[in-house]
Amino acid sequence: MRNNSEEWTFGVTELEKGELWNGYVKNVVDGDTVDVSFNICGIQRVRLVGINTPEIGEGGYEEAKEFVNKTCWGEAIKLDVDDRRQYDPHYRILAVVYVKGTNLNEKLVNEGYAKAMYIPPSEFDCREWKVDYTHSQSSMLSPSPTQTPGFELLFAMIGVLAAMCLVKRGR
Repeated sequence: MRNNSEEWTFGVTELEKGELWNGYVKNVVDGDTVDVSFNICGIQRVRLVGINTPEIGEGGYEEAKEFVNKTCWGEAIKLDVDDRRQYDPHYRILAVVYVKGTNLNEKLVNEGYAKAMYIPPSEFDCREWKVDYTHSQSSMLSPSPTQTPGFELLFAMIGVLAAMCLVKRGR
């Protein structure tokens, strides 16, 4: 359902901030998306906030999906929904998932199945989960790869070399 401000809602105007939601994982879509059953709200799609796993057809996709499947399929979980942005553009709930008290989002990063990816606004600072993270200025989760700081350095070096060549030609 949509409210007047075109924001996606979860049957209410806004989820309770600071509350943990209880549910069961009914389906693993991929390494960073699961379908969760809530007793009164049916099944909702949840995007694990602060991380990004490989997409279908990319190396590591099957491994990440299988890890999530083995870790939480059918398990009782707790969701800590992002208070700053509760839904992504695909109407998925953005949350940290806890399985038996363990932060699944962080575990995926630490085990090498996902990269930490901070997309503001977010109450969760995934940069604390691992030093190697990706920062996106975009407020939308995108299926395209996010540029990393290494690429910025490479492009800066190419720019400097190109400028040096132009200066040399001008002599």
